[in-house]
Amino acid sequence: LETIWYARPWRPLTKKSSK
Repeated sequence: LETIWYARPWRPLTKKSSK
């Protein structure tokens, strides 16, 4: 999962929002 890299596996939109 690439989402885990953004520290939010439950929020795939994090990479876009950068929140």
